[in-house]
Amino acid sequence: MQNNEAFRRIRYALELDDTSTVKIFEAGQYDCSVEDISKFSKKDPDKADYELPDTVFAHFLNGLIVYRRGGESAGVAPDEHIDNNKILKKLRIALELYEDEMLAIFDFGDIKLSRHKLSALFRANGHKHFRECNDHTLRQFLKGLVIYHQRQQQPQDL
Repeated sequence: MQNNEAFRRIRYALELDDTSTVKIFEAGQYDCSVEDISKFSKKDPDKADYELPDTVFAHFLNGLIVYRRGGESAGVAPDEHIDNNKILKKLRIALELYEDEMLAIFDFGDIKLSRHKLSALFRANGHKHFRECNDHTLRQFLKGLVIYHQRQQQPQDL
């Protein structure tokens, strides 16, 4: 999945406005302006300067972890490569999601996963049970995350 699309969907799912997104980038040790955020949020980045580079997206994901959980941001290597599995891992850490919650989110996104298939998404790339997270799987997870987040925000009836 393109970084711009994932960035836009994460912001939508977590209802992040421009101000909080700037704070997340700052927590990830990256200086980003509101103008940069609006460029990165465009649906079809037709210019190269509108594309969200892997290193900048890694700063955003690390900042999301720090913003939601606290602590210090992990450094980002200059040649950092972000793939769908890393996005999923960092979202799981940032949102403090347990296995059952992850399965529920996938279920909201109309994907039925077993516990074994879910754990295969989080294995190291060379592991024999590693499973690549394709674009459809990540899109459906982010779609399910919207529903999950909305339900978490609703007051619980007693």
